[in-house]
Amino acid sequence: MESDSRPWQADREAIFERDNHACRYCDSDSGPDTDSSSCRVAAVGDVALEGTVHESALVTVCDDCFRTLHRSQDAVFDERTRLFETIRDVTRRQSDVISTVASFASLATQLPAAIEDGENDRATYVIARQDACLALAMVDATLDPLERAPAESDLEALAAGTADGTSDAVPNDGDEAGDDPPAETLSTALESFCTAARSLQRDLRKVVELSDGIAVGLGCCYGCFTGLEGADDPAVLDPDSSRQCPTCGLESPALEGWRDGDGDLAFDALYGAINDSLQASSKTTTALTARTQVVAECLFET
Repeated sequence: MESDSRPWQADREAIFERDNHACRYCDSDSGPDTDSSSCRVAAVGDVALEGTVHESALVTVCDDCFRTLHRSQDAVFDERTRLFETIRDVTRRQSDVISTVASFASLATQLPAAIEDGENDRATYVIARQDACLALAMVDATLDPLERAPAESDLEALAAGTADGTSDAVPNDGDEAGDDPPAETLSTALESFCTAARSLQRDLRKVVELSDGIAVGLGCCYGCFTGLEGADDPAVLDPDSSRQCPTCGLESPALEGWRDGDGDLAFDALYGAINDSLQASSKTTTALTARTQVVAECLFET
């Protein structure tokens, strides 16, 4: 979402001050005593469909990260190095997002015990969730042009063994070496890489979604972590269906399927599902590494 297109329920300078005048993604620092023109405010994660954008969905980013998030990126790759550097950016960003999402999930699973002990650190929760949503969004923005590339770029002109768009490879007409499978093309290798990367994104978003359920089960909004209507005590589980947060406007989902026979949230089941999704992301990471190697071979090995 383009943050400048909606009114904010927050002051720009207050967001900068909260984030120490530094980009929440790359940590580039403009400093409180310098011109804030190099900082931008961006919305991440879910936001209410109508009305103002609450501060819990707003983060400070530098100009470069803001452009990555919001620009309409050109998907035409006309150099091998540019294509592979973008692929490496995706894998590097996804490595970062795995640890960021895992940290948020760990915090979320500790919420019931923390609230039972009388602790309710709203700011820590909100910041951890913002970081997870921002990291996921940065991967999406980098992956999008790669997914469009097979349709919009002459990728085979970049394959190893080509100089001017014509491959040096001799087509297999079936008469010789017919038992060998055809070599994977750069386009199909890139498509397989993107499929694995997108699958990893889904696994990690599932972790965030399940972690959100813990906050909702405690009677809190999963976005801003303030009490929901009908839940005066955040420590009391509320079996009601979806409700709109009076603070940030987000619609918190019903938790059907995650309650026990008494209507209480089955926290252990949620914890298990979170762990399963994290395990799935680990397996997908292995597949992504293999697909990256195949693309590299298509690009650089003759």
